[in-house]
Amino acid sequence: MLRTDLQSAAIPTPVKRIALIIAGLLGGWLLLDLVATLGTDVLWFQNLGYLPVFLFRIKVQVGLWAIAFASTTFFILGNLNLAKRLQNPEIVPASGFPRGLSARKREEPTLFLSLNWQWFLPISLVLSFGMGLVVLHYAQTAFQYWQSGQGTWRIFFNSPNPSLRLPSLTGAIWKTVLALPNDPWLVGGLLGFAILGMTLPRVWLPVSALLMSVSFSLIGSGYWLRLLQFFHPIAFNSPDPILKQDISFYIFSLPIWQLLEFWLIGVSVYSLSAVLLSYLVSGNSLSQGRFLGFSRSQFCHVSGLSGVVMLAVALNYWLKRYDLLYANHRVVYGANYIDTTVRLPVYTSLSLLALAIALVLLWQTLNRRQKQRIRSRFSLSPTGLIFVLGLYWAIAALAGWGLPMLMQRLIVQPNELTLETPYIRNNIALTRSAFDLETINVEPFDPSGDLTYADLLKNDLTIRNIRLWDTRPLLQTNRQLQQIRPYYKFPGADIDRYTLKSDQEKSSPSEIHISTSLNNPLKPKIPDEKRQVLIAARELDYEAVPQQAQTWVNQHLIYTHGYGFTLSPVNTVGPGGLPDYFVKDIGSTNGTTSLTVADERIRASIPIGKPRIYYGELTNNYIMTGTKVRELDYPSGDDNVYNSYDGQGGVAIGPLWRRWLLAQALKDWQMVVTRNFTPQTRLLFRRNIQQRIQAIAPCLQYDHDPYLVVANPENSTSVDQNYLYWIVDAYTVSQYYPYSDPGSEQFNYIRNSVKVVIDAYNGSVDFYVADPSDPL
Repeated sequence: MLRTDLQSAAIPTPVKRIALIIAGLLGGWLLLDLVATLGTDVLWFQNLGYLPVFLFRIKVQVGLWAIAFASTTFFILGNLNLAKRLQNPEIVPASGFPRGLSARKREEPTLFLSLNWQWFLPISLVLSFGMGLVVLHYAQTAFQYWQSGQGTWRIFFNSPNPSLRLPSLTGAIWKTVLALPNDPWLVGGLLGFAILGMTLPRVWLPVSALLMSVSFSLIGSGYWLRLLQFFHPIAFNSPDPILKQDISFYIFSLPIWQLLEFWLIGVSVYSLSAVLLSYLVSGNSLSQGRFLGFSRSQFCHVSGLSGVVMLAVALNYWLKRYDLLYANHRVVYGANYIDTTVRLPVYTSLSLLALAIALVLLWQTLNRRQKQRIRSRFSLSPTGLIFVLGLYWAIAALAGWGLPMLMQRLIVQPNELTLETPYIRNNIALTRSAFDLETINVEPFDPSGDLTYADLLKNDLTIRNIRLWDTRPLLQTNRQLQQIRPYYKFPGADIDRYTLKSDQEKSSPSEIHISTSLNNPLKPKIPDEKRQVLIAARELDYEAVPQQAQTWVNQHLIYTHGYGFTLSPVNTVGPGGLPDYFVKDIGSTNGTTSLTVADERIRASIPIGKPRIYYGELTNNYIMTGTKVRELDYPSGDDNVYNSYDGQGGVAIGPLWRRWLLAQALKDWQMVVTRNFTPQTRLLFRRNIQQRIQAIAPCLQYDHDPYLVVANPENSTSVDQNYLYWIVDAYTVSQYYPYSDPGSEQFNYIRNSVKVVIDAYNGSVDFYVADPSDPL
C-alpha cells in the first residue's frame, strides 16, 4: 500500500549537514554568551563580597531548572514514545487488527470507539488546537513571569516578578479563545500549530513538548526563593479564621503546592491530548478519513493519563479551598458566607471524588496485563469512562457555579449585612495585621487655638524647624541655579536632620527663625543644634550631553561621575526669597573642598571631602576608570578640572582574556580594540543603585526614592574619605496573606524590615535588618 505519512520523507544529506553546522554555530555562540554572562557576574559579585550568595542562588536556580526540565520532558516524551510503540502503523479493517504487529499484540484485536470522518476530523482538529492553547499559555506565563535583562542568558539569573501569581489554565485558555476574533495572527498561529500537529505528529509533538519543558523550567527556576522558604518556614503563630491553618502555611507552603498543581495540570492535559492525537492520526487514518478504534493497550494508556489528569483536578480543587481566602468579592475581600457554607464543602467533595476516579483509572492501567480480571472486574469501559468523566464535570459545573449563584440570590442578598458582618471583621483584622497597623490608636483632636508662650518654650526644637521649603520648589530652584552645566541633574531632594555645631559668637545673618518673627528670641543655649534640611545630589546625566559629543570615549571614559550636593535648611530664606544654602555651587576652591560652604560652623559639622558620585539614580551607563584618558571632575570657570578614580569599585579588566569576556557580556567590542586601557583599568557597571541592589538581593522590594546622606564613617581620618551614601528602604512583601485586602497594590503583606546603604563613590552595598520580628 502507498504510504501517505508525511513524516516518513527522507531529508537530504547536504541539508542535514547544513542544519548541523548552523545548530553547532548557534550552540557555540549561546555557550560563549552563557560563559561570558556568568563570568562577568562572578567578577562583579566577588568585587562586592557577595560571591557566595550569588553562587548559592545560581546553584538552586540551575537545580530547579534541571529538575523542572527533566521531569516535564520525561513525562511528556515518555508518553509520546509509548504512544509511538502502541500506535497502529496501518489500519486494515478486514483483519480486525493492525498489520505487522507482534504476536503479543495480535492477542488483543478488540478495538474501541471507532469514528467516521464526521467525528474523527473535528476531534483531531480540536485536540491539536487545544494543545496549541496549552503551549501558548505556558510560554506566555514564562515570558510574563520573568523580567527581561541584558544579555541572552540574563533571563535565567534575574529575579522573577514576585507580583505575578500562576494563572489558571482554564481561565487563561478561555480568555485566549475570547480574544481570537480580534487577533488574526493568533488565529493563524494556532491553526498552523493544529495542522502541523495533525500532519507531522512525530516531529511536531516532541518539538512542542520541548517548548513546554523550557517554559516550565523557566517558571520553576524562578521559584528558588519560595522553595527555600518552603523548607525553612517560620511560624506566624496566628491561624486563619476559616481553615485554621497558621499564616506561615499560606506564606511559605501554598506557593509551592500551587506550582506543583500548575505543573501537573499542564503536563497531564498536554500529554493526554498529544497521545490521543497520536493514536487518532496514526496509520492511514487521515487518508481514509476514518478511525477504527483504540486497541486495549492504547485504551489502558489513555485511561492512565486520564487518571493523572483527574489527580491534578483533585489537587486543584483541594487548593481552591485555600484560594477562597483571597477571593475579591463586592462586599468583602476573602472568604464570605457563600464561600464558607457552599463552595468550601463543594470543593472538598469534588476533590475527593476526583481522587477516587483517579485511583480507579490508575488501578486499571497498572493491571492492564491481567486481561481476564480487567474484563470481569473493571467497571469503566471506554463508554463508561466517557460517561463518568462527563458526569463529573457536569456535577462540578452545577455545584461549583450554579449552586453558589442560586444561594447568593435566595439567601444572602436579602440578609447580606447580617450574614457578611463576621467576614468583614475577618477582612479588617487580618488586613491591619498584614500591613502592621494593629497599633493604631484613635484619639480625639480638639484644635482649641489656646497656644501659649509656655507651649512655644516647651516645643522649642519643633518651632525652630517649621518648614518653609518643600522639595518641589527647591528642586526647581536648584535646576536653575545649581546645575551649572546641562549634563548635571538633580533627580530628587530629601528631607533629613543633621546636628550642627553651635557658634555662639556668630550666626548666619540669613537665619530668620519663626520664633524671631514672634518677638520671642529663642537663642539656642545648647552646644549642638539639630536642624532639618533639604539635601539634593548633583548627578551626571549622560543623556543630556550634547549629541555631537556623545562618543564612545566621552560616554565610557570621560563623563563618569556627578559631583557634590546642595544642603539648605527648611526653615530659613535667603535674599530674594531664594534658598539659604549651607552647601552649594561647584568649582570653588576655598579650603579643602570644591563646594561652597556657608561658614566654619557648617564646615565643621558637615563632612564633605571629595563628593564624587559614581553610583546614583542616573548612572545608567557603564564606565572604565584608571585609563590613559583623564575623567572630567567638575567645571571651574571656563576650564575643567580632571581626575582619576582611585576607589574600590568596579572589576579589574586585567589580562586580554578578561577583556574579551567583559566585551562579550556587554556586547561592546570597542573594549577589545581600544588602546586607552592600562593595567589599572577597572570596569564599573550596574552603577544605578536600584539595579545594583536588585541584582544582589532580588527577594526584596525597594523604595523607588533613595535618599542621600552625608556621614563620617567611624575611625576615618583620611581627607580623601568619601562621605556620601545612598540609603534605600527595602521591604519584604507577599501576596499570600489570607483575608488581607491588597487594594490597588499587588501585595497584601509588607514590612519595612531592611535598610540598604550604598557608597556613592566605591559602590559597596550593605544590608541592615531593621525589623528582626518579621518572619520573612
